[in-house]
Order: sequence, then structure tokens, then C-alpha cells
Amino acid sequence: ELYGYDLLRRAEIRLTDTAENEAFPFLDGGWVCCQEDSLGPGQFNLRLIHLSNLAAIPLTRSEGAKSFHSVNGRKLTWLEEGAVQSAELPAIQAVFRNMNAVPVTQSVADQAADAFTLLERWNAAVGVTEISRYTSVVPTLVQETATWSGGASGDNFPLEEGDFLWIRFGDAYVADMGAATLESVDLQVGVNVVSLTDFPQPCTAHRLMRGLGLGNVRAVRMLDPASGRWFAAEVRQGKLLGYDFAIPASAVVLVDMHQAVNDWRPE
Repeated sequence: ELYGYDLLRRAEIRLTDTAENEAFPFLDGGWVCCQEDSLGPGQFNLRLIHLSNLAAIPLTRSEGAKSFHSVNGRKLTWLEEGAVQSAELPAIQAVFRNMNAVPVTQSVADQAADAFTLLERWNAAVGVTEISRYTSVVPTLVQETATWSGGASGDNFPLEEGDFLWIRFGDAYVADMGAATLESVDLQVGVNVVSLTDFPQPCTAHRLMRGLGLGNVRAVRMLDPASGRWFAAEVRQGKLLGYDFAIPASAVVLVDMHQAVNDWRPE
């Protein structure tokens, strides 16, 4: 089994509790990649575990011994039979038993064209009970919501790439949203909702704001689903203030702009 030490809580945390063996953890931000032998002795595959919600997903599932593994953003590499292998990871997001802001990728929109279809699938998989979409954030919140109580009811709105959803998950989970999309966005004066699956890693609020230009951006905010709190950083008199929180690869961020910036991509 794997254990870690939480520096904030000052406590030892058990990361895995399975019948198979896990070994050789490799840390990448909030994730740990490890070997596991659930296919039998000597059959080493790779698994990815999120350090906050402890949900896991398999990265490989085949016979053979995979070793010397590493994860860098969405690039997975390992050694197998004397050869270096690599694979591109999909857009994944760790979600919590709480409200979570989730980007809509083209893969999600292709598999579930509307809110009822996605709600039915994710209710069966991980107990999702509510999916909402905000068609307006400022100056007034305009919300559409689909809920589950033995079946889907409410607003059956369409899903489109680039949208974001507020989703109430019933348990910790790693949401697989298919291929990540590399997009640019136009940021208008005022509050913008940026829903992307390709934030470069590692990415933080201060790094993002410097990339936008401290004379252009006013503030950046993001919901932390683990605690249910909003993180915020801002610019005052040309200086960065507030918590330099980490922004995961797949995230929904509120960006408040002084000046418009077109065709922007985080770098």
C-alpha cells in the first residue's frame, strides 16, 4: 500500500487500500502515478491517484512489466521490454462529493448531447444528482438545472464544447472527459468564465495573471470543490495580492479584466 504525509494536516494519510500491491510512486502536482500488479505477480501496470480525493484510474491494463514511469502534465512515459513507451493522457478532473465546476469537452458533448443523458450516465456511475448550466453570470445569474430522483427532470439543455457545468457528485471520482482541446479565448472587459482542459502544468493564479498582463487583469477566482470555498487573487496598484492557488489542467476559472485580451491561451 501507499502512504503519504499531509503537511497541512500534519498527519499520515493512507492513499491506497486494495488487494494488489502498489509501488514506486511518482508525484506530478496533485497526482501520484504508481505501479500495481492486479493482473498477477510480475504483471505491472500503471495507476493514477489524486492526492486530495484519493480517487484512482488505470492508465494501462495489459500483460507485461511497466517500470521507470513518469507523468509530466498529460504525457505519460514508461519503460517496457527495454523500450521507452509514451501515451497522451485524456482530459481528466478530480471531483469531490460536493458541487464541482466541470468543463464540457467535445468528447463529452458527442457522448451526451443533453443534460438528461449525461445525468443518467453519471448518476449510474458515481451518483450525480444535479447538473446546472449558467447562461449568464453577470450582472444576473441565469441558471438551468436538471435533477435526478428516480429519473431525470427539470431543464434538458444541450451540451456544447466550451460550456461549463455545475455538477453535484455523490462521491469522489476522476471524470474522464476524453481528448483535451487546445483552444484560445477572447476575454472581454469585466468577468469572464474561462472553461479549459489545457491549462499548462504547473499553473497558478499569479502565473496566469502575469501572462495576461498585470495592467489588463483585475482578479482571478476559482472554486475549490474539496472545501467548497472560493480561491481569489487580484492586482492592486500593479502588485499581485492573494493566494497563489494552483489551477489544474482541466478547470473553470473566473477572470475579471480591466482591458480586453483577444485570442488568449494560457502559457
